[in-house]
Amino acid sequence: MFTVEKNYVGSWWFSHFTEFLTIFVSILRSCTILLQFSGDRTIICGDSGNDLSMFQNVPSCGIIVGNAQPELLEWHHNSPPGKRYLAKSHFAAGILEGLDYFGFLSRSQEVTNAASSAVWENQ
Repeated sequence: MFTVEKNYVGSWWFSHFTEFLTIFVSILRSCTILLQFSGDRTIICGDSGNDLSMFQNVPSCGIIVGNAQPELLEWHHNSPPGKRYLAKSHFAAGILEGLDYFGFLSRSQEVTNAASSAVWENQ
C-alpha cells in the first residue's frame, strides 16, 4: 500500500509516494556500502519537495538545480548551511554546475590526465 499526496504548483501537479522515498534513501545507503563509496564520493540531486527526504537523511553533498520547485527552495533557504549547492543553471546543466562546484569534474579530469600520462609513458 502506498501513501500518495497530490501537490499543486500553479498549473503543475506531482505525486509524492512516501514509501518510495523511504525505500530510495535505504537503497542509496545500501549501494554506498556495497560499492564502498564514502559520503564524499556520493552526490544527491533534486528539484522538488519530494526530494527533501534525500537532502534531510543522506549525509552526502547535494545539488539543488536552478529550476527547483518553491518547496525545496524554501527548505534550502530556511535550513542551516550544509553540504549542498544551489545551482543557477536548470536541469542537467545545474547538475554539471554542482559537480564542478564540488570538484567532481576536476577530479575526473585529473584521473583522465593521469591515465593519459601513464599510457604515454608506457609506449
